[in-house]
Amino acid sequence: MKQTVIGLAGHIDHGKTALVKALTGINTDHLSEEKKRGMTIDIGFAFLTDNITLIDVPGHEKFVKNMMAGVSSIDIALLVVAADDGIMPQTREHFEILNLLNIPRTVIAINKVDLADADWLELVELDLIEMCKGTFMEDSPMVRVSAEKELGINELRKILIEQSELVPEKNDRGIFRQNVDRVFSKKGYGTVVTGTVNSGKLKVGEKVEIIPSGKNLGINIKYIEQSHPRGLPDAFILGEKFIGKNNVALILGDNFFYGQFLTDKLINASKIKNGARVFLHKVKKPQLFGVAKINSKNKILGIKEKPKKYYSDFAITGLYFFDNKVIKYSKDLKPSKRRELEITDLLKKYHKKNQLYAEFIGRGGAWLDAGSIEDYYNTSTFVSTIENRQGFKIACLEEIALNNKWINKKNVLSAIKFYGKCNYSQYLSTLIKQSSK
Repeated sequence: MKQTVIGLAGHIDHGKTALVKALTGINTDHLSEEKKRGMTIDIGFAFLTDNITLIDVPGHEKFVKNMMAGVSSIDIALLVVAADDGIMPQTREHFEILNLLNIPRTVIAINKVDLADADWLELVELDLIEMCKGTFMEDSPMVRVSAEKELGINELRKILIEQSELVPEKNDRGIFRQNVDRVFSKKGYGTVVTGTVNSGKLKVGEKVEIIPSGKNLGINIKYIEQSHPRGLPDAFILGEKFIGKNNVALILGDNFFYGQFLTDKLINASKIKNGARVFLHKVKKPQLFGVAKINSKNKILGIKEKPKKYYSDFAITGLYFFDNKVIKYSKDLKPSKRRELEITDLLKKYHKKNQLYAEFIGRGGAWLDAGSIEDYYNTSTFVSTIENRQGFKIACLEEIALNNKWINKKNVLSAIKFYGKCNYSQYLSTLIKQSSK
């Protein structure tokens, strides 16, 4: 039986979760924090029919990671826009994400029509038509609905079913592959893993391999998830058992680093005995960043967030190395007005101890922030340019592991078999040939 996945997208509080409930009778907000804050944080699942799954994703800008996880393997996108608000910032951002992912089929639902008059509704529709003009969503069906009043719900359900029938059967590459979207514990069952099956079949009793465990790369990967934003220093509190008595590094997930001698600098920074080391990079517009003032011995003398007057042109990147005291310092921090633990407050603790040092990406190196759609495009373009020009992959994990002798050629051949016929497999094949010379 063909399975179709429909992912919802749209601005916070535009009624995605309410719309899923109106369509299916299922409330996808399951976390206590979601119910407390009245907003979707994690992705949720519901069934429209036996073979059509709805994925509800967060609309808030802080949860773009979770949104991306929810829509990465969908067949149809349902863009939800509230009639009383119209197009909002995350509407456009989610629109660009769907475009980037090349979603083949899309539907637009104008929700909360009971909160807008006829003239305003016409303006919202015209704005949506203008936004979609000349794009992948230009011919998308558009439906007026109200999840609260259950207006237009049957029409929307009919359109979604019709669109799902037009989705072609997926090519099955044989090997069982499933993107893990959510992991939770349920009493009486244990750990439950949910996600979208991309290929293959699974039978009761069969063993599966969870990737990344690091096993395929000769390393051991463990993780714990921050259920809601509590600030960067919270990572050291959550990861205390992982860290043990060791030094620890922190890297922001939406930051990109590139440089010829970067690996040597990272290894050197990891050996810090006391204090903290922060990676800095020279920028043209320091007023847009948190910047650090340094002395001739690369000791950080002060930090300012987006200074109006010139303070320094060395921006603080999202790459930090700390000694083991970082756990205690993080626990001692008090939440800011944002109700989060702030990385700047943590750095100030090391600064007061005269133990805050600078390391530099260096001239010719690159530090890019991929936290917005525009920045993501810029980063993708940079990577593509380097790889196409020079013929090697940036951060090919198997290549790194092979060069460090964490794995051997046999492991790389297994990776090629796993990935199947694709450009990445061809690159790995080239690595093996070159290493044999």
